[in-house]
Amino acid sequence: MAAEPALAGRLVAGVDRQRCLGCGQCLPSCPNGLLAVRGGLAVLTDAARCDGRGRCLGHCSADALNLGPCSWPTGGA
Repeated sequence: MAAEPALAGRLVAGVDRQRCLGCGQCLPSCPNGLLAVRGGLAVLTDAARCDGRGRCLGHCSADALNLGPCSWPTGGA
């Protein structure tokens, strides 16, 4: 599914599913509370509310958080 037009290409937080341990260590790092653990992995719950500033980066011991252009729909999965 493609990103909503207003979000397409905008920088948002992402989670590398190959690296994520699902520990939740990253959750408090998002000032908007947009990270959650679902199905054993961290997810961004609302790409539209992510400010793309990367304040969550560096708070993951597995280095699973990154910033990249939005290419997924809002709402997490």
